[in-house]
Order: sequence, then structure tokens, then C-alpha cells
Amino acid sequence: MRGKLALKSNTHIVAAAVLTLILIAGCEPPDPGNPGGETISTVAISSAVFVGDLIQINFTDGVYAAGGGALTSASLALENPGGRTITDVSHTPGDSVAIVTMSADLTVADAIGAQAGAIKDSHDDSVSTDTVALTVAVCPIGETVFSFNEAAFSTTAADDQGVLTGTVVNPAVTLPGDGSYHGARDGDSVDNTTIIFDSALSCLDATRRFTSEVVFKTDDVDLDYDGPGFDAPLEGYTGGDQVTDIEGNFYTEGTWLRVVERQNIWKATVMRANYGLDNVDERAGRARIQVKYRADDAIRHTCPHPSYPDDTYVGNDVAMHQVNTDIDVYPIRSYHWYRMRIVFNSDKSGISGSNGNPLDIFVDDLGTDGVDTDEVWSGFINIAMPDITDSSSCKWGALPGDYIQSLEGATYIGSPPNQNDLFMWEGLIDSMSWKSGADYTGVDDGPN
Repeated sequence: MRGKLALKSNTHIVAAAVLTLILIAGCEPPDPGNPGGETISTVAISSAVFVGDLIQINFTDGVYAAGGGALTSASLALENPGGRTITDVSHTPGDSVAIVTMSADLTVADAIGAQAGAIKDSHDDSVSTDTVALTVAVCPIGETVFSFNEAAFSTTAADDQGVLTGTVVNPAVTLPGDGSYHGARDGDSVDNTTIIFDSALSCLDATRRFTSEVVFKTDDVDLDYDGPGFDAPLEGYTGGDQVTDIEGNFYTEGTWLRVVERQNIWKATVMRANYGLDNVDERAGRARIQVKYRADDAIRHTCPHPSYPDDTYVGNDVAMHQVNTDIDVYPIRSYHWYRMRIVFNSDKSGISGSNGNPLDIFVDDLGTDGVDTDEVWSGFINIAMPDITDSSSCKWGALPGDYIQSLEGATYIGSPPNQNDLFMWEGLIDSMSWKSGADYTGVDDGPN
């Protein structure tokens, strides 16, 4: 009996000791970085870069403010703020990037992190409060804007944040100091007037969604170019626009005015061409806009394709897919100002009524003076051909789900210099901007 009593007594002692340990553990002070004891997410701040008073915070995955919604100034904390405050946060719920504006400039001595419990991942777990040191940005933060306000004949041009600096070809013509980029004028025998941004090849890169806006004025769009092309067929051309002379040299017919190009990745051109049946009397004095993008190899398609029921082409598509604007209803005219917004969006599944075409081209005819005098149409309208079959064929056309191949490449405002005068921009460009994300705000028409 004594043995049983002793065993029972020892059991009580062990149980009491275990309970004491549990109580002690429960009374430990909370982790100051995790006061509520929440599950800490594996999502974290991967990097934070700055320019002036702007910070771009990159998370390893999409994030939300606690309770849902976009991040706010209450979501973040600057280590040792020294009187500086967060004045604005630009963030879309679920995105992995946030842009923060501070009340004063930053330095590499600064660091930023999440407020405790204020930022959540998609599982509602809290992002760690560990701070990340700021580093100097190699690409512009947020929207990249080129305003061309350089001094007359400047040999370089930069974005408005002063991060991307480009080389100006033929500065005496390109930047005369009036706040506009000048393409070679009609009849001028001058070198190409490109601005080349090739110092940070990873910038202006987005594979799924981007928005680029350009305000430009055309010169003569009815050039009917008929002159020497290249020694071999040009990538992106069809036989209808290239002919050979008796010696086999390639000639090109049409109007090709390159507005902007990210080398071998995407490009925008004011054009009229034989293959589009544009060189006919009823289309004299008219041009269209064509935007091409390099489709990622993973989503390339073979032809025939059900999206092109009338297409008889059999074979593989080309790398550069394209969308054209309507030359008849919305013609690009000579000596008019235009505001053009290109929106690339590989996933339009959440847009009601969309046919999924990834490219929209919104254009406002600003008239001959920039304030709508003699405008052909009114409003900031989507003038891209709305149906896939209107714009091209299976070989060339855009398809829902297309996304752009991620490649490093220089950005050219105007024609790349290795293309002689064939694609030389002729006219003015008042401004150009680029940003990641699909921006449909402020337009007077919906996406296709």
C-alpha cells in the first residue's frame, strides 16, 4: 500500500511541476516585434531602394494591410526617422511592390520595415518587422517620365528623377531647348535623332502588365517611303512591304515612324504599309499606330488557330505579336498632336466584356495646336482593332494570355540608330512615361 501511496504522491509532484512550467511559459513577456503572438509570415521585405524622397519596397509576395486593403502610412516605419514622416503610400492590395513618399530626402543610412501586425500576407499572417537598409535605386521608382527639359543641344537626356541617363544622337536637332524631342524634319538630311538609354538594361521591364504614354506631334504621315532598306529581310516585315531591285537589294515601301522601342521587346510605330492595304487613294494622308511585343516562348502558338477561323496559314507564329489601330475611323493625320496610351495586360479575366486581347491603344486627337483644333475625333478613345482577326493573323496576332519575354534591352526614343532613316521619327515628342501595371484611369473608353 505504501508503494501505491508513494507512486500517487510522486505523480502529483510531476503534474504540479509540469503545470508550473506551463504557467511560467505563459507569463513570459511578449516578443516586442510580435506583441500579439501572431504567426509570422514567410513573406518579407526583400529590398528597399530610394531616390530622393521616394522609396520602392519590394516584398517577396503580395501583401495587404491588416484588415484588408492597400498599405498605408500606418503600415510602415522608418528606422530613426529624424523628424521625417511618411506622406503617401502607393500600393494595390495583393501587389508585392509599394511606393512610399517621405517628407524629406533619404540616405543609405536609413532603413524601413513593417509596423507590428500591420502588414499581412494572403493567409492573414503578419509580415516580420525586421527592417531593411535602403540602397540607391538603379531604375526610376514608380512612374518613369521623360519631359525633355534639357538645355539646348544637350548631349544627354534623363528621366525626371535623374536616374536613367541617355545619349542624345545629333543633339543640335534632337534637343533644341524648347521642351520637346525633335525628330528629323521632312526633307532634312541629318543623322538619326534617337535618344539611347542603355546604361540600365533591366529598367522599364514588365512581362505581364505595363502602361506607356506618349504625347507627340506628327510630321507628314503620307511619305510612301520607297528606298534602300537592308541587305536582308527585316525582322517583323512581310513580303508585301519589301521588294528587291534587279541586283537583289531590298527596298521598302510605306511609312514607318518609330515613336519608342525597347530593343527587341516592344515597339510603337506610326505607319502605313502595303500589307495593310494602306497605300490606296482613299487612305491618302492617313496612318495607323502599330504596337508589337515579343511573346514569351512558353505561350507561342501554332497555326491554324481557332481564334483566326478565316486564316489559312499553317505553321508557327512569329516572336513579335502585334496590334494595329483603325486607320479609317481613327486615322493618324499629318501635323496633329496626339496623346497615346499603350496598356499591356496579359490577364483581363476580371474585366467584364473584355475579349482578352492583351493590348489596348488609347489615343486622343489633340488637333493641330494641341487644344483640339481640327480634331478628327473627341475623347481619349481605345482605337485598337477590337477583334483579333481585325488586327492580324495567327502568325502575327495577339492572343489572350500572351505575356512578354523578360529580356534586358536598351530603350530608344525614336528609331534605333542601326536602322538608318527607314524608321526615323519625324515630328515632336512632348513627353513620354512608363510604369508597371495596367492603368485604365482617365480614359473615355474601356479596354477590349
